[in-house]
Amino acid sequence: MVLLPVDETVPRVASPSVQHVSLRKISTARNFHVNEIDADGEEAILTDTSVVKPVISSEEEANTDTIDPNEELVRLIKSENVKRIQEIVDGIGDSSVSIDVTDLSKEDRTAIHTRVKAVFGAAVVGSTVTEGDRKLIKITKYSNAVARDRREKWVWPHPYTYFLLYKENLDTIQATMMMGQKLHCAPSLLTYAGTKDRRAKTTQWMCIRTREPTKIIAAARSIPNARVGNFKFKPNTLKLGQLQGNRFRIALRQVTASDEIINSCMEEFREKGFINYYGLQRFGNCASVPTYKIGIELLKGNWKEACNLILQPREDEPPFMVEMRT
Repeated sequence: MVLLPVDETVPRVASPSVQHVSLRKISTARNFHVNEIDADGEEAILTDTSVVKPVISSEEEANTDTIDPNEELVRLIKSENVKRIQEIVDGIGDSSVSIDVTDLSKEDRTAIHTRVKAVFGAAVVGSTVTEGDRKLIKITKYSNAVARDRREKWVWPHPYTYFLLYKENLDTIQATMMMGQKLHCAPSLLTYAGTKDRRAKTTQWMCIRTREPTKIIAAARSIPNARVGNFKFKPNTLKLGQLQGNRFRIALRQVTASDEIINSCMEEFREKGFINYYGLQRFGNCASVPTYKIGIELLKGNWKEACNLILQPREDEPPFMVEMRT
């Protein structure tokens, strides 16, 4: 918690929790920072906004440098088929070429598509089709009427892309809706461990399956007061509740009190903490202790009664909650 100097020109209100300290009532993002603590106890801090590149093994790199795509294509589909594809590009011969790949592995079929693109570029379009019990790769000349094969080879170590989302004056639900729109996917495909407040500067982990970091960065650029980074890849998705908590940094501005009182208050906060009063998630929705009853006592200033209601035992609570309330 940070205390900032007083400005006598600014109106102030008394804090209900600390009777002898006067402070300005402010609710802006610059005074409230929230950083998620993940399941491993690491604080979410955005430190790297660079575009990450996939790690290519030395063997793959060597193959990329030494393999002639034309020679490799001849090996995979024979020279006569390569010649027929060239005739399609030149506008002579058949309008399409069908290559029987029934006996080839998926890796070889993928290699054919890759080599065709490397040799002929965007001039042709390839797709794998099934006719009866046979698998065929069909190559046709590109035109606006023919759909491209937009499948991309996933080159990252795991299928789930994790990234940090830093945002200001934007809640998590709004952020996922805007990101989903830019990524052309349902917002529900973007997962997170917990929602974060709107009126704050917050940083949290997000997750989405098989989305390139470059596309996520491009999507975030169009969202006001949002940045992404610290990309990493994991085998499993991020689920709600997979976090240890949040670290809050709160600035109290326009404080008017002696150093002795301020230090005493800070020491009490440090040793005993304080109840975070407001919000359904703070009180729960137990029928025996309705949230509105606690709210009424708070509005009336009956702090003791409000505390008694908060600490009143609930039915079917886990043992650790019973212990906390008693």
